[in-house]
Amino acid sequence: TFTTIKYRASIDVLNKHLSGILIFKQDDVSSFRVVFINEVGTTFFDLSMEANEYIFHSILSSMDKKAVKQTLAKDIGMILIQSIFDNKNEILKTSSYYELKLKRKGMVHYYPNYACTQYPKILNIGKKKTVTTINQFYLTKESMADSIFVDHHNFHFTISLKQMHVTE
Repeated sequence: TFTTIKYRASIDVLNKHLSGILIFKQDDVSSFRVVFINEVGTTFFDLSMEANEYIFHSILSSMDKKAVKQTLAKDIGMILIQSIFDNKNEILKTSSYYELKLKRKGMVHYYPNYACTQYPKILNIGKKKTVTTINQFYLTKESMADSIFVDHHNFHFTISLKQMHVTE
């Protein structure tokens, strides 16, 4: 649970490198706003995530492509466990992970820590192979991840996030 968290962000997509600040703001229990801006205030994208849908309020024209928007929303949705999953979803629990079905193609496997309160590893599984890997590193038991790394295996698209603390 959080109200606002800021990450120093680096995104490599479509042979472009973007860096700036990614802000997660929780509006209520099932509503999030995610904004990515650079250090001088230019907005790369502004995204709302509700329980069952996501909406891009704005996005940089060079990123305004259907595949980029879907991939960004899926990546952020996997981190927040929000908006991208099948409404009729039943959580399949195995001995090592939880499995959720995506609205679109594929499944997401969440590998919990020992206390089942955080997910250090998240995999997006396609028909036969892993499509995306998300690794999260935590500083405390009750926090959002301090560092998040998203790596796509089918094309060059990476996201690197490092939480900004009050002293920064």
